[in-house]
Amino acid sequence: MRTQTSESDYIKFQRYCKKELAKHRLGDWIVSYSHEPLDNDDLSHVAFDLKMRMANIKLGECWDCDINDGNLKKVALHEVLHITLAKLVDLAESRFVQQNDINETEHDIIDRMVYAKFGDMDYTTNATRTEGNGEEK
Repeated sequence: MRTQTSESDYIKFQRYCKKELAKHRLGDWIVSYSHEPLDNDDLSHVAFDLKMRMANIKLGECWDCDINDGNLKKVALHEVLHITLAKLVDLAESRFVQQNDINETEHDIIDRMVYAKFGDMDYTTNATRTEGNGEEK
């Protein structure tokens, strides 16, 4: 059964997205939101411009699952993680990529995830950077 998301759901979804953006230190992105019908029965979708660091996070108007705070939070995190991984995906799609770019992006993502989990960065990852094969330098 398809259920319509409400204006209240949309407001909560935006709040959850903003919380996850802050937790993942993505405050340098300009993010807009919309509430609209989506293709393929998607619950949500994000479109972004990596160079401009701009994104639009969309909440689908119809869901095939329960609309509750837990699911809204999960969907918000899902879309924020797309933004978190945007640079890595861009590098992976590039024909010419330097190993240093991959390592730098990998550690940037790791640092964001550590910050999201613990809320601080009281350690430095520079001392334990690894080569592409997983061995410490």
